[in-house]
Amino acid sequence: MKKLFIAISVLFLICSCTLMNRVFLAKQISSYQGHSKNCKLYSSKDSTSIKYFEKLVGLCDINTNDSILSIGAGSGGREFLLSLFTDSILFYLQDIDTLCISKMRIDSTYYPHYSKLRGQQITNTFRTISGTKNSVFLPANKVNKVFIYNVYHHFSDDIAMVKECNRVLTEGGKLIIAEHVLKRNKKSYKFCDYGGYYKNESNFVSDIENCNFICDTIIEDGKYWRLFIFSKLG
Repeated sequence: MKKLFIAISVLFLICSCTLMNRVFLAKQISSYQGHSKNCKLYSSKDSTSIKYFEKLVGLCDINTNDSILSIGAGSGGREFLLSLFTDSILFYLQDIDTLCISKMRIDSTYYPHYSKLRGQQITNTFRTISGTKNSVFLPANKVNKVFIYNVYHHFSDDIAMVKECNRVLTEGGKLIIAEHVLKRNKKSYKFCDYGGYYKNESNFVSDIENCNFICDTIIEDGKYWRLFIFSKLG
């Protein structure tokens, strides 16, 4: 009976994943609301996240007057956490659904909330971009950093998006990706709901380096979480 239950459970998961793939991939991703339905506001209770993003400022060498494109920004919370520890940065917040990062919400809710959390005025600037599943609507050589935080596995065509990152980055600009990876003995695992893939570390690096990048740093945080930092080649 126990083996039968396990077999049925596995079959259910496989069928569920397949069904989800069919439903989501049959529609244009541009019509899908995604995580940004949850317009999360971080607070002082989120001390672990705040400390982590403070650490990211140094790890990613984020500096005054940087211009940063954040792909899959969702609610913009991560970018505002970075803003607790930085000044005079121009953030382009890009998402398929911009509900949570509308100019009205940024001005009326996020600036006051995070300025209060910081204890002084947030000085970074935020501009909203409505993207597509494989396009970023920015001119070439526009930013010196691209930030993709726990979003890469959602890309249905990750190579197309990486090429877009290369296009909008200045020469020597940084592509910063925080992502889970698979065990080394697996090539990739299809992510159920968005059509993208998780990859192992070596395939992850080689795929991106083939798009005119060089991997500068891989920082491990736990068993499967990685911070990848790439530089755009000339």
